[in-house]
Amino acid sequence: MDQNKQWWIEKRCEKAAERLKSHEFDAIYVRTKEEAVREILKYVTPATKVGVGGSVTIRQLGILDTMRAQGNTVLDHWIPGLSKEQSIEIRKSQMTSDLFLSSSNAVTMHGELVNIDGAGNRV
Repeated sequence: MDQNKQWWIEKRCEKAAERLKSHEFDAIYVRTKEEAVREILKYVTPATKVGVGGSVTIRQLGILDTMRAQGNTVLDHWIPGLSKEQSIEIRKSQMTSDLFLSSSNAVTMHGELVNIDGAGNRV
C-alpha cells in the first residue's frame, strides 16, 4: 500500500480510537491481526469461558482455535451441524460467559459503533 495512504488510514484509526475513549470505551488501535490476537489474549486465562457472536472478523483472526487449544470453553453457535435447539442453548450459555467476543460493522469518526444484525436490524 502507498505510504501516504497507509499514514492517512492509521491517523484516522487513531482518531476514531480517541473518540471511542471519549464515549467511555477502552479503545486501542492495532495495525495487524497478530497484534489484535495478542491484545485479546491478555483477557484470557485457561479458565476463561468465552462466548463468541456471529462475527466473521473474530473467526478470521484464528483466535477461537487458539483458545480451544489452550483449554478454554468456547461457546460458538456457528458450529456447522448444530440443531436449532443446540444453537439456542449455546446462545443462552453465552450470556454467562466470562468474555464475549464480537465486532462492529462500522466505527464512526465521532466514536460511535454502527451494527446491523443478520436480519437487517440496526442497533
